[in-house]
Amino acid sequence: MLRILTDEPLPFTPPGDSHDLMVGEPVIAIGNPFGLSNSVTTGVISALDRSLNARGSFAFHGLLQTDAAINPGNSGGPLLNAEGELVGINAAIFGGAEGIGFAILIDVARRVIKELLLYGEVHPVWLGLEFQDLDPELRRVLALPRGVGGVLINRLHPDSPASRAGIRRGDLVASIDGRTLRDATQLFEMLEGMTPGQVRVFELYRDGRVRKASVTAEELPQAMVDSIAGRKLGLELALVPKLGSFAITNVAPESAAAKLGLRAGDHLLRMNGVTLASREDLRRAVARLRSSARALIVVQRGPGRYHLTLPLI
Repeated sequence: MLRILTDEPLPFTPPGDSHDLMVGEPVIAIGNPFGLSNSVTTGVISALDRSLNARGSFAFHGLLQTDAAINPGNSGGPLLNAEGELVGINAAIFGGAEGIGFAILIDVARRVIKELLLYGEVHPVWLGLEFQDLDPELRRVLALPRGVGGVLINRLHPDSPASRAGIRRGDLVASIDGRTLRDATQLFEMLEGMTPGQVRVFELYRDGRVRKASVTAEELPQAMVDSIAGRKLGLELALVPKLGSFAITNVAPESAAAKLGLRAGDHLLRMNGVTLASREDLRRAVARLRSSARALIVVQRGPGRYHLTLPLI
């Protein structure tokens, strides 16, 4: 985001809407490919709601695919509809392929911009559910018909967005927004990119029937942070503002933290790269734990500091 200090009226591209785009609709891409400023290319919308793997380590979902020529230097440039309205932000290409480019929907960018203006960052959201992969033994116990698959909901927080939408523990999530789910990692990636107020449509399999539920993401409540930290880390924490850290006030018996030797009186300084100097820092760090099997933490005991890998519960 840029803040421009001027008294002059500045021209701008009017933002459009991306929720009603159609395959085959003409679009225009503008950018700076290979340093060639103000280059304009045209094409059509090739597909909606595409997913793209980034070097096999992470996936981005909900992208707009276009055959308008996009090259290095187009990223960050506008994708316009035939009326000249901004409907996307050019973001990526598919390897060395021609005519396969991707853009971030303007509706998604609008939500992110709102969060940045209000808070300076995108606040973590929650739906209030936890899930796991569906292994062969679970399939047998659940007596699932052939061809039915997805991700199993194994925990549901009361009075959460998911519970209010009618989702239950034991439901099988077959798809999100029409996209079939392969595993729990894919589901987490789709949910992690959500912003407050965004709606996802879940297709659920329950008691031999398929039903749908629309879930609206909400900001992760501060009250839930302590609960998640206590359950995942096995630690109870108290902020010490003067030290810019969290004191460990209790360690759950038989937890991984206890087996590592952590004890009350130690101080938690960092977690997964986030310096823990405030409650908001802890909320951001805890939000990243929800799909992780372990956390990299920095603990201080007396004058010593220790880097530890903590398995999560």
